[in-house]
Amino acid sequence: MYIRFQKPIIYWNYYLAIEDDLLATSKYVDFDIDNRNTFSTEFSKIFLEACSEIDVLLFEICKLYGLRKEKANFADYFKYITKHQTTIISEGLQIDKYSISIFPYREWSKDNELNWHQQYNQIKHHRGKYYKNGNLDNAITAVSALYTTVIHYYLSDTQARNTKTNIAISDIVNSLTPINKLIQYENEINRYTRL
Repeated sequence: MYIRFQKPIIYWNYYLAIEDDLLATSKYVDFDIDNRNTFSTEFSKIFLEACSEIDVLLFEICKLYGLRKEKANFADYFKYITKHQTTIISEGLQIDKYSISIFPYREWSKDNELNWHQQYNQIKHHRGKYYKNGNLDNAITAVSALYTTVIHYYLSDTQARNTKTNIAISDIVNSLTPINKLIQYENEINRYTRL
């Protein structure tokens, strides 16, 4: 099913800009496991931007499902996500060009904040001490987490407006344009058909 979004897809457009920034770094640092701890100002910037946008989107998703707090945290988000959008935790992502599989939310639990999100808070609040958190691994993980968070935001928003229609992740993936270049759902090639 093709979905015509009723408002500008600003979150998707912002995601595409961040993804393009990450993809541009591959000209200088190959996306290889041996380079995962390579850190730079550019990786820090991408990591911080992606994580900041994830916080915005998780808050927006949870508001769609009834969150009324003005200042919420990852524990608050976890309650709503595990009740309404569990696929954000279970779905795997891949960067096919580099044979990379990512499960950015897999370790998220009621009592376990995600390692990459802890490292984001460290670099955000103590940049000098945690400068090396701005590395390739965290940049890829955060941009991957942002990808699935954006998809789930549009899924949640569309479901809230179309309660009588069964909407799938594939419907959202196929409806967002332009098409992203780097990250996709792990089973997208087999299950989801890009238009």
